[in-house]
Amino acid sequence: MRIKVLFFARLRELAQTNECWIELPENAQILDVRSELTKIFPQLQQDLHRAVAALHESYAEDSTLLKDGDEIAWIPPVGGGSGKIEIISPYYQVTDEPLDLSKAYQLLEDPRFGGIVLFSGTVREWTGDRRTEKLEYEAYKDMALLQMHRLGEELETTYPGVKTLAWHRVGTLVPTETAVICAAASAHRDIAFTVCKTLIDRLKKEVPIWKKEFFSDGQTEWKENPE
Repeated sequence: MRIKVLFFARLRELAQTNECWIELPENAQILDVRSELTKIFPQLQQDLHRAVAALHESYAEDSTLLKDGDEIAWIPPVGGGSGKIEIISPYYQVTDEPLDLSKAYQLLEDPRFGGIVLFSGTVREWTGDRRTEKLEYEAYKDMALLQMHRLGEELETTYPGVKTLAWHRVGTLVPTETAVICAAASAHRDIAFTVCKTLIDRLKKEVPIWKKEFFSDGQTEWKENPE
């Protein structure tokens, strides 16, 4: 059977391709995909060991059985529904357009809410003694939107009455530009602060978005947990 494989971020650069197709026997598992890919792309061995698989935009275990035509994306460390679904919501966005804090606030304004907390993550120029010229953000967009939507729904279920928002920019950004906005609106400020902090912390760890940092000395570096 044939399996489609997608690569992102550092894995894409090492493989020098965005995708490939591989042949596997019937009843193969995701673990077999790892093994086959290290034969085709030996330079990926170390990074594949640390990466996790996403089957049709949901995280999957190595023991997951595959079928002909399945699509697997290899997710490098970042900072799960089966099948492709479309999510259209102004509250969850992955976009190459500039992010607007005032629009995010307006979207959450509601007489029910006594507290609206917004976090804006911007590109900083200095990290220690290293100067950043620009960042490039890359996302597995369909899966990122799905993960953001599910994370928001989970928090809104855990904290009834809360409304969440998560926007992330992709593409090239320079210092002072906004890369991410996370927000929470609630009847009470304490809950809004808690949910907003949880949202940004989990987004950095769980959503497949990566950043590549370009320093003034000409060096570059993929960051695992975008800040």
